[in-house]
Parts: sequence; structure tokens; C-alpha cells
Amino acid sequence: MKKKTLVLVGGGHSHIYLLKEFGLNPNSLLNIILVSEYKYQFYSGMSAAYLEGIYSKDEIRFDIEKICKVSKIKFIKNKVVEINANEKYIMLSDDKKIEFDIISVNTGSIMYGLDIKGVRDYASVIKPLENLESLREKFISGIDKRKNILVAGGGAAGFEIALSLKALSKKLNKVVEVTILDSNSEILSKSNKKIKKISKKLIRENKINFLANKKIKEVFKDCILTNEEEKIPYEYLLWALGSSSSNLYKKSNLKTDIKGFLQVNIFLQSNEYPFLFGAGDCISIDKYKNLKKVGVYAIKESKILYNNILKYLDGKELEEFVPKKEFLSIIYSANKTGILNYKNITFNGKIAFLIKNYIDVNFMKKYK
Repeated sequence: MKKKTLVLVGGGHSHIYLLKEFGLNPNSLLNIILVSEYKYQFYSGMSAAYLEGIYSKDEIRFDIEKICKVSKIKFIKNKVVEINANEKYIMLSDDKKIEFDIISVNTGSIMYGLDIKGVRDYASVIKPLENLESLREKFISGIDKRKNILVAGGGAAGFEIALSLKALSKKLNKVVEVTILDSNSEILSKSNKKIKKISKKLIRENKINFLANKKIKEVFKDCILTNEEEKIPYEYLLWALGSSSSNLYKKSNLKTDIKGFLQVNIFLQSNEYPFLFGAGDCISIDKYKNLKKVGVYAIKESKILYNNILKYLDGKELEEFVPKKEFLSIIYSANKTGILNYKNITFNGKIAFLIKNYIDVNFMKKYK
């Protein structure tokens, strides 16, 4: 029987799982190719602690090329600029085509607001997470010149980064002013009341400013301009405004949701093209349109994705992805502490970090 080609676009958490499973269980009927812009995949759950200096760079990233080599899967370091589902090929940035029989996408998300004038010129954007090393180096090397730090985004990423940079400055015996700016009225606006209460206490104790209801209109070299024409100065601007989709799926004329994320069904499969699968932040599941863009779902989707690709090949009934309504959540709050939330339990402290560290480190060990 002729081999079929499975192309994996992106090296996200779900595809890392697929690489390991296909390595442990080789499929003689599949020719597998993974295409990624990056050699390494960084684990977002450990990124803020890395900025603080808790983890090393190697502790928070997967070597995709190495995993592919061990699993005997072809790795191509390149950017996919188009997915032609009708003719079953992908186009790379160097105009090369790769044909496929089955395709899976796990490209993650990009930062929201990159189209705002001046952002790409003056802001340090936290995604892709490959930027983390340069962000940390820029902060440390310029700490004597850039003391007014502005973090755009009051969600989990912005909150974690602000606290981590404040903690790092104290370890360096430097004094910096950190401000979080957000378009919402509260920090961590999508979290429950208990988490909000703790987060407000933490930013107050760490002398971090919070500017509420500020929507950014334009970014300049030394200040941002709000929609109300207010100028807010900064010396170092970090951009952490939440998730947005790349233009890959719209550009490829694939069905997307209103935000541009690839539309899939409960089987993590395109309704238009049954040979197209996806997982992680880059997808929108039609039955669960408001599902949060969090790593826990990408990890849970991994097994379903792997099973359904094999089931599709065999012509078998696919398995449904059912997200848990409640799951353990731990937001890093610097100095080896965290805010833990599970069902009705919410608390802040070192025990939360110990739990988070145990989960994160063991997750990374699986793929090292």
C-alpha cells in the first residue's frame, strides 16, 4: 500500500505529543513531515518565571528538531504562508510546495494589537516566546537607563510579567517603576472574584501601578497614545495584550471564526476538509466557541488529535473532544509563589508554586 503524507504545521504542545507517539509507535503507512518557523518550542507556563531567573532557557523549551530526529520524522525549518486545501499542498516562504494527504495545524496564536501603529517599531512583544531571551537581556542591560516599565495588558500574561520583572529588579538591587495598562476596569478581568482580590493585593504590595480603561490608539518611541488622546510615557514597553490569530487561515480561504481562528468540529477536524485537523490556540471549536486559549486544553486535545488522525486513516469513527468545565489553574505571582484556583479553592503562596513547578517540570521531562 502506498504511503500517505501527514504534514504537521507548527510545533505546539499537541504536535510535540504527536511526535513522541509516532516515535514510540511507528506507522509504516505514514510519511510524516513537521514544518515550523522555529527550532525550539517554548512552554508558556514557565515563561514569566524564566524572565525572573527561576528557570534556565533550556528548562522551558523543547528541541523540536531533536525530537523529530529521535522519532524519525522529517523536520523543515520554514514558515508556512499558505495552505491550499483544494489541491492538498502547503506553500513555504521560499515558494517551495509540500503535498500532503492529511494535515494538522498547531501554530498557536500571536499577540493582539500588532496592527496598532507603532507597536512593531517600539514595543517588546512577548510572542512568539522565542522573544523571551532578548526581552530579559534588554531589561537587565538597560535597567539603569529604563526605569519606567509599562506592560500593555492586564490579563494573566501581563500580570505575571509585571510581577516577575519587579522581582528581578529587586534581585539586581535596582529600583524600577512598573505599570500595567489595560482596557478593562480590573486586573485579570476574566478571572473570578477571589483571584481578582488576591491579584489587586499583590500589585499593591509590590507597588505596581494599574491604569484601567485605557485603550491604546498609537505607540510612539517614548509614550503611548490612548483613544482619549492621553499620552502615557514609558522607557520600556512590553506588549502582552492577549491572543489573536495569524492571517494564515483567512489567507488560505479556510473557514474561520470571527477572530480568524481555524474553525473545527468536536473531532478537531475541519467540516469543509475532513483531512484537515487542528489543536491548541490556533483553532476555534464550533461547539465550544468561548473556550479559553489556555495550554491545559491544548494538552488535553493532544491525545484526541493523535487518535483521530489514525482513526481517519483507518476509516473509523472519530473520538469527540469534551473540555473539562473546571480545571486546575495556577498563575505565577513571582518569588516562587502562585495563585492556585480549582473549583471553590483559591489561595496564594509558595505551595501553589510547588504544585505548579511539579506539574510543569514533569511535563517538560516527558519530551526531553
